Amino acid sequence: MKNIFIISVLLFFSGLLHAQGPDLSGIKICVNPGHGGHDSDDRFIAETGFWESEGNLTKGLYLRDILENCGATVIMSRVTNFTEDDLPLSQIDAIANDNNVDYFQSIHSNALNGSMNYPLLLFRGYDDDPVFPLAKVMAQLEWNELITNSNLYWPYGYDNIRGDWDFYPQWGSQVGLGVLRNLNMPGVLSEGSFHDYYPESWRLQNLDYRRCEAWNLADAIVNYFGEPAFTLGLVTGVARDPYKNTNYYWVPGSNDEKLPINEFTATLLSLNKVYQGDTLNNGVFFFDSIAPGSYSLIFEADGYFNDTVDISVTGGQTTIVDRWLPFDTTVAPVVLSHYMPSLPDSVGATESITFRFSSPMMTSSVETAFSITPAVNGQFSWDDDDKTLIFSHTETFEKATEYTVSLSAEAKSIWNVPIETAYSFNFITKNRNRLALLDSYPKNNSIVNPKLQFRLIFDAPLASSSLINNVILYNSNNDEISKWGAVVFEDEGRGNYFFLPQEDLNYNENYKIVLSPGILDEDGTPYYETTEINFSTQVENPMTFSLFDDFENIGTWTDPDDSQFTQGTDPSLTSFAISPYFKISGYSSGKLHYQFTETDGGICAETNSVPYEIGSGKSTEFGMWIFGDLSYNLLEYGFYRNSNMNEPIFIDTIDWAGWDLKYINKSEIPGDGNKQFHSIMVKQNPLSPSLKGEIFIDDIFQVPGVNIKNIDLNKDFYFIQNFPNPFEEITNFSYYLSVDADVKLEIFNLLGQKIVSIEKTAQKTGMQSIIWNGKDCKNNNVGSGTYFYKITAIPISNSSVQYQKSGVSVKY
Repeated sequence: MKNIFIISVLLFFSGLLHAQGPDLSGIKICVNPGHGGHDSDDRFIAETGFWESEGNLTKGLYLRDILENCGATVIMSRVTNFTEDDLPLSQIDAIANDNNVDYFQSIHSNALNGSMNYPLLLFRGYDDDPVFPLAKVMAQLEWNELITNSNLYWPYGYDNIRGDWDFYPQWGSQVGLGVLRNLNMPGVLSEGSFHDYYPESWRLQNLDYRRCEAWNLADAIVNYFGEPAFTLGLVTGVARDPYKNTNYYWVPGSNDEKLPINEFTATLLSLNKVYQGDTLNNGVFFFDSIAPGSYSLIFEADGYFNDTVDISVTGGQTTIVDRWLPFDTTVAPVVLSHYMPSLPDSVGATESITFRFSSPMMTSSVETAFSITPAVNGQFSWDDDDKTLIFSHTETFEKATEYTVSLSAEAKSIWNVPIETAYSFNFITKNRNRLALLDSYPKNNSIVNPKLQFRLIFDAPLASSSLINNVILYNSNNDEISKWGAVVFEDEGRGNYFFLPQEDLNYNENYKIVLSPGILDEDGTPYYETTEINFSTQVENPMTFSLFDDFENIGTWTDPDDSQFTQGTDPSLTSFAISPYFKISGYSSGKLHYQFTETDGGICAETNSVPYEIGSGKSTEFGMWIFGDLSYNLLEYGFYRNSNMNEPIFIDTIDWAGWDLKYINKSEIPGDGNKQFHSIMVKQNPLSPSLKGEIFIDDIFQVPGVNIKNIDLNKDFYFIQNFPNPFEEITNFSYYLSVDADVKLEIFNLLGQKIVSIEKTAQKTGMQSIIWNGKDCKNNNVGSGTYFYKITAIPISNSSVQYQKSGVSVKY
């Protein structure tokens, strides 16, 4: 059992007096306070603390006592608020049927989206064809009573009285509300108001406000059974401040724009009845059992003049008295607070200054009374009915400077009453008053690979929206180039903006990026300069190459922390994986993410457990595509000489972002003998230590000595001898396609039997390759010997054409 606190049975003896008149003796009524227990169907409003199950039960208990004081027999479906009190709807109907009651009343409040507040009365049947015609009669009577509440707002020309079959057609034909479905007598479900509308939710936290709704229902029930109305009347309403607005949504056209007053008193003078307002932001007061006649009602609250109003009370009716208490204009205004977004010792260069006052101010007097030292030009704006002043300066504060803001006693309320004492406060600005560009790629007047990634790094986190239209990429014709793949993020207090061009940049062309002053950091500090970063792209140098690895799978690459060459990395933040995000060819590349633990001496090595044989020749190039991270760490390739002599070779400082081709002539590898490539290494740069980064790797290759410039690119298909040949583990078949094509490599033994077939579909124009790992179609290693191969290319645009090349390959 889930225990929820129990609402005590509510007895109020003043109701005995109000109940004089109607006689409901011999009448049985079943009252069903909807829901029960703080369960999933109990729509809790966290902002106000209201539970519907509690509100329904309170109203139900009040209604029970009123009806019993009139002589009625009242059957309650629940009187406590435990989980087990939330009975099945059919059981609730059975309680009413078994007790042979004359009428059934289900009490609820409504909820939807917090933007409306009105009653809803539901009966079983269609709108114009109720199952019990008297149920519709009762619904009309209850509507007439509930809508007298001035806090409800129903702007339409019809009454919100509905048959449940029409109101819930989505539930099926003649399904409707379960709590009305099996009744043998007329019944109505009342939704008195919307408890998710914050002003109403606060009012429902006042128990007397709930009691008033119970009286509304009782008046309708008395009328329904043909009894005379109650002889005494009710007086209720809401006290509000005429100048202060609520800070939550209010329905346009309602009274809820203005803030209810807490802790006021309302007194009926001749009866000496006093009502003490609560602290629950509702402003509700309530008197019952008031004899018909004329009265004076006086309101008192701190900071307001006493407000007296003459009222007239009618028996059996509710007198609504909503009041906007007159502000005490003789009281000196007070500066309630001043506000700046940051701490007083670290104020941003563009932050505004806000004052909140206790009363509406004479704006000209306050602006004259305002001063700031050292002087700063700015402008004033006002909000909250001239109770909030905002000073927005049109120039940045000086950096690392102490300022004093003062209001002299000349600041006055709209009633010409000055503040009692002058007001001042101090603050110190941050040691920066403008956004600075710390680094970029490309840099001004640099030459870069057209497959670059653009990076702009500022000294503070960026306001993302300020980058729109303030960072523009232009080609040599001053045409704007669109961006894609943009990311904006903060890292170690810096603002980073990375992006790619929407279209590939051309080789050997001039470009520029233009940064405009509209760029802002998160605090609104501006970038003041108009900056042009001019750069050009490299001259194209196409090469024919044999491909060792296209990183379509991880193959025999190991985890960096398993490499004997790795040192000083954090294993939990260092990894290697195949990634689809950036690639040169195919569908993926290798992604090396690294994190060093110290500022010097770290090496992250990505090692292949089966080193690539690159031969002993010195006249060819070896390299790969590297997607740089602008970390300024050092890139090295690791080689073995004669199978065991390690030779790490410095390749470049990683001072670029995006793809660039990084290769060396094999003559740069010391010594003679057969050479093997085993690792890609990122080594910390002691001159510019960077603790972390991420590079991508694609298409490890070796140039076999034939330059693609010598190839007739007008030919549809050009094949380069596989390399290495002879081979031990793998060999690479490279070829040039001038059109997109499907390519198939077939390997045959000396008997002409096909050993394996490898297909590559929809390969793009340009240099492509297929790797054979020396295995047959059953994934078994083939023996040493001579093998024939045939490579076939079929253009996608013309499948009737085939291009073939045959040759011989030798496996050791």
